Amino acid sequence: ELLLRPTGGSFLRGDIAYDANDNVRDVESWSAWGGYRDRRGNGLLINYSYRRNDFDYLSGGVDLALLEPLYLSYEQRYDLETDLKLEEIVTMEYRGRCWSVLVSYSDRPAEQKVNLEFSLSGIADSRLIRPVTSALNNFF
Repeated sequence: ELLLRPTGGSFLRGDIAYDANDNVRDVESWSAWGGYRDRRGNGLLINYSYRRNDFDYLSGGVDLALLEPLYLSYEQRYDLETDLKLEEIVTMEYRGRCWSVLVSYSDRPAEQKVNLEFSLSGIADSRLIRPVTSALNNFF
Protein backbone atom coordinates (compact mmCIF):
# COMPACT_ATOMS: atom_id res chain seq x y z
CA GLU A 1 0.00 0.00 0.00
CA LEU A 2 1.25 3.46 -0.90
CA LEU A 3 -0.33 6.80 0.05
CA LEU A 4 0.93 10.16 -1.22
CA ARG A 5 -0.42 13.58 -0.26
CA PRO A 6 1.28 16.09 -2.60
CA THR A 7 -0.90 18.94 -1.27
CA GLY A 8 -3.24 19.40 1.68
CA GLY A 9 -6.32 18.69 -0.43
CA SER A 10 -5.05 15.98 -2.77
CA PHE A 11 -4.01 12.35 -2.50
CA LEU A 12 -2.84 9.41 -4.56
CA ARG A 13 -3.20 5.91 -3.18
CA GLY A 14 -2.29 2.50 -4.51
CA ASP A 15 -2.80 -0.98 -3.13
CA ILE A 16 -1.66 -4.33 -4.57
CA ALA A 17 -2.01 -7.92 -3.38
CA TYR A 18 0.34 -10.46 -4.97
CA ASP A 19 -0.16 -14.22 -4.54
CA ALA A 20 3.33 -15.76 -4.30
CA ASN A 21 2.27 -19.42 -4.09
CA ASP A 22 4.30 -21.71 -6.38
CA ASN A 23 1.27 -22.68 -8.45
CA VAL A 24 -0.16 -19.16 -8.86
CA ARG A 25 2.38 -16.29 -8.78
CA ASP A 26 -0.02 -13.65 -9.95
CA VAL A 27 -1.52 -10.34 -8.89
CA GLU A 28 -4.62 -11.12 -6.87
CA SER A 29 -5.95 -7.58 -6.71
CA TRP A 30 -4.92 -3.97 -7.12
CA SER A 31 -6.48 -0.55 -6.77
CA ALA A 32 -5.51 3.02 -7.47
CA TRP A 33 -7.27 6.16 -6.20
CA GLY A 34 -6.70 9.82 -6.79
CA GLY A 35 -8.57 12.79 -5.53
CA TYR A 36 -8.60 16.49 -4.85
CA ARG A 37 -10.80 18.63 -2.59
CA ASP A 38 -10.53 22.39 -2.21
CA ARG A 39 -11.28 24.40 0.94
CA ARG A 40 -14.84 25.17 -0.15
CA GLY A 41 -15.78 21.49 -0.55
CA ASN A 42 -15.47 21.11 -4.34
CA GLY A 43 -13.84 17.81 -5.16
CA LEU A 44 -12.94 15.15 -7.68
CA LEU A 45 -12.28 11.45 -7.06
CA ILE A 46 -11.28 8.68 -9.46
CA ASN A 47 -10.75 5.01 -8.58
CA TYR A 48 -9.72 1.87 -10.47
CA SER A 49 -10.20 -1.54 -8.79
CA TYR A 50 -9.39 -5.06 -9.97
CA ARG A 51 -9.73 -8.43 -8.25
CA ARG A 52 -8.82 -11.60 -10.19
CA ASN A 53 -11.88 -13.63 -11.23
CA ASP A 54 -14.21 -11.14 -9.52
CA PHE A 55 -14.31 -7.53 -10.79
CA ASP A 56 -12.57 -4.89 -12.86
CA TYR A 57 -14.17 -1.46 -12.59
CA LEU A 58 -13.61 2.24 -12.78
CA SER A 59 -15.43 4.78 -10.62
CA GLY A 60 -15.40 8.50 -10.19
CA GLY A 61 -17.20 11.34 -8.57
CA VAL A 62 -17.52 15.10 -8.47
CA ASP A 63 -18.63 17.25 -5.52
CA LEU A 64 -19.69 20.83 -6.16
CA ALA A 65 -20.06 23.47 -3.48
CA LEU A 66 -20.26 26.40 -5.89
CA LEU A 67 -23.86 27.22 -5.00
CA GLU A 68 -23.40 27.14 -1.21
CA PRO A 69 -25.58 26.33 0.80
CA LEU A 70 -26.71 24.01 -2.04
CA TYR A 71 -24.28 21.14 -2.67
CA LEU A 72 -24.35 18.82 -5.67
CA SER A 73 -22.54 15.55 -6.30
CA TYR A 74 -22.34 12.91 -8.99
CA GLU A 75 -20.83 9.41 -8.78
CA GLN A 76 -20.57 6.59 -11.29
CA ARG A 77 -19.14 3.05 -11.30
CA TYR A 78 -18.44 1.29 -14.58
CA ASP A 79 -17.61 -2.40 -15.13
CA LEU A 80 -14.72 -2.69 -17.59
CA GLU A 81 -15.17 -6.45 -18.16
CA THR A 82 -18.85 -6.36 -19.15
CA ASP A 83 -18.81 -2.78 -20.49
CA LEU A 84 -21.82 -1.89 -18.30
CA LYS A 85 -22.65 0.94 -15.95
CA LEU A 86 -22.88 -0.52 -12.42
CA GLU A 87 -24.22 2.50 -10.59
CA GLU A 88 -24.94 6.18 -11.02
CA ILE A 89 -25.82 8.49 -8.12
CA VAL A 90 -26.87 12.13 -8.25
CA THR A 91 -27.20 13.98 -4.94
CA MET A 92 -28.45 17.42 -4.00
CA GLU A 93 -28.14 18.69 -0.43
CA TYR A 94 -29.29 21.94 1.14
CA ARG A 95 -27.45 22.77 4.38
CA GLY A 96 -28.96 25.16 6.88
CA ARG A 97 -27.23 26.34 10.04
CA CYS A 98 -28.31 23.35 12.16
CA TRP A 99 -30.17 21.13 9.69
CA SER A 100 -29.90 19.72 6.18
CA VAL A 101 -32.08 18.07 3.55
CA LEU A 102 -30.56 15.62 1.07
CA VAL A 103 -32.23 14.15 -2.01
CA SER A 104 -30.43 11.49 -4.03
CA TYR A 105 -31.25 9.43 -7.10
CA SER A 106 -29.53 6.08 -7.56
CA ASP A 107 -29.63 4.11 -10.81
CA ARG A 108 -28.40 0.50 -10.86
CA PRO A 109 -29.05 -2.16 -13.52
CA ALA A 110 -31.92 -3.77 -11.60
CA GLU A 111 -32.98 -0.89 -9.35
CA GLN A 112 -33.74 2.81 -9.40
CA LYS A 113 -34.19 4.55 -6.08
CA VAL A 114 -34.84 8.02 -4.65
CA ASN A 115 -33.74 8.81 -1.08
CA LEU A 116 -34.83 11.75 1.04
CA GLU A 117 -32.89 12.49 4.24
CA PHE A 118 -33.46 15.15 6.84
CA SER A 119 -30.73 15.78 9.43
CA LEU A 120 -30.61 17.87 12.58
CA SER A 121 -27.13 18.90 13.74
CA GLY A 122 -26.22 18.91 17.42
CA ILE A 123 -29.45 17.31 18.61
CA ALA A 124 -27.61 14.38 20.20
CA ASP A 125 -26.05 16.82 22.71
CA SER A 126 -29.43 18.11 23.84
CA ARG A 127 -30.37 17.54 27.49
CA LEU A 128 -33.77 16.32 26.30
CA ILE A 129 -32.47 13.75 23.84
CA ARG A 130 -29.61 12.30 25.90
CA PRO A 131 -31.88 10.28 28.29
CA VAL A 132 -33.82 8.87 25.31
CA THR A 133 -30.71 7.76 23.40
CA SER A 134 -29.26 6.31 26.59
CA ALA A 135 -32.43 4.30 27.19
CA LEU A 136 -32.46 3.08 23.56
CA ASN A 137 -28.79 2.01 23.78
CA ASN A 138 -29.58 0.00 26.93
CA PHE A 139 -32.62 -1.56 25.24
CA PHE A 140 -30.75 -2.76 22.15
